[in-house]
Amino acid sequence: MTETITDGTEIRASQVFTKTWDLRNAGTVPWKDRYLVREGPGGGCTTEPKVRVPDADPGETVTITVQVTAPSNPTVCHVSWKMADAQGHHYFPQLTGIWFDVIVVR
Repeated sequence: MTETITDGTEIRASQVFTKTWDLRNAGTVPWKDRYLVREGPGGGCTTEPKVRVPDADPGETVTITVQVTAPSNPTVCHVSWKMADAQGHHYFPQLTGIWFDVIVVR
């Protein structure tokens, strides 16, 4: 997995930024009509509640992009996501999922 805005990156208060992950379908089942569904409040960072995951056959890599707005006050944002279907039912509920941590500064 590769990503932009690595954990611990300092982000200015109220800054809008784009977080991306390149995820590889390491399984044996194609990814079709899947989403990343946000989990929890995330320390004040604002995002869409779910983001479409591009369809991917086993072995393929896709790029997932999330637009994020940092809160207006300094804090640490930890935003977690899990893969789900269109109705919000999680795939791999026992797994941690993916996330990002940023430090919001003035």
